[in-house]
Amino acid sequence: MTRLLKALIPLLLLAAGVTLGLGLIGPCMTLVPGFGDLDGWVRLFVPPDFTTPRTFSILTGIAELWEQNHAGLAVLIAGFSVVFPTIKLAVMGFGHAAVMAGRRTGTAWWLAHHAGKFSMLDVLVVAVLVVAVKGMPGDSDIVVGWGLWCFAASVALSMLAAIAIAWVERHPRPRNSHADQSNSDEEPMAA
Repeated sequence: MTRLLKALIPLLLLAAGVTLGLGLIGPCMTLVPGFGDLDGWVRLFVPPDFTTPRTFSILTGIAELWEQNHAGLAVLIAGFSVVFPTIKLAVMGFGHAAVMAGRRTGTAWWLAHHAGKFSMLDVLVVAVLVVAVKGMPGDSDIVVGWGLWCFAASVALSMLAAIAIAWVERHPRPRNSHADQSNSDEEPMAA
C-alpha cells in the first residue's frame, strides 16, 4: 500500500496543480440577466452591456472587483484562491520530498494540510451568488462554468495528496522489507 501511495502522490500533486491553473483561468460562472415579463421592454431601453450575459473566471472576477474599487474583497479572494492554494501545493511538494527522504514533513506542511478547507472559499462565494441571484425577481440566472469544477477538483486532489502523504509518513516502509529478510535468512548456496 505504501509503495502505491508513494507513486500516486506526485500524480495527485501534478493533477491538483493543473486543475488549479485551469480553475483560475476557466469560466467560473456566467451571469445571465433577465427581467421577467418586462424583458422585451427593458432590452429596448437599457444599454446592451447591461442585458448581455457576462462570464467570469476567478482571475477576471478578482480583476473586476479591483477595478470597481472593492480592493479588500479582491485581495481576500486572491489570497484564498490564488496565493494560498499555490503555496499549499508547493509546501505539499516539499512535504512529499521529505517523506520520500525518510524525514518528517514539518510544521509548514501540517498548517497547509489543516488550513486546506479555506481553499473552498471561491466555491462558497459562487454558491452564495447563485442563491442570491435565484432569489431576485425576474429571470436572472447564474450558470456555473467548468472553471469552478476544476477549482473544486484541485482542492479535492490536494486533500487526497495530503492524506496520502500523512499515511506514508505514519507507515514508513522498513528498510529491510519482508522479502529482503527472507532472502537474508537463507544459507548461501555452495558453488
